[in-house]
Amino acid sequence: MNREDKAKSIYNDYYLMILENGKGLSQEITISILAKKSALIAVNEIIKAKKLDLGIMSLDYKYWEKVKLEIEKL
Repeated sequence: MNREDKAKSIYNDYYLMILENGKGLSQEITISILAKKSALIAVNEIIKAKKLDLGIMSLDYKYWEKVKLEIEKL
C-alpha cells in the first residue's frame, strides 16, 4: 500500500471508530480532528518502535515517516 493510501486508511479507521462510539460528537470537524490526532499517535508509536528495532535509515522507518506526513496533510 502506498503512503497516501495507508495514511487515509489509518485515518478512516479512527474516524469511523470515533463516529460510531462518540455519540456526543456529532460535529464533523471534531470527529475529523480526533481521528487525525489518533492516527498520528498510532503512527508515532510505530515510528518509535521501528527506530529502536531498525534504525532511522531503514526503508520501513522511512515509509512510516512518509505516512505520518500524509496524515498531517489530511
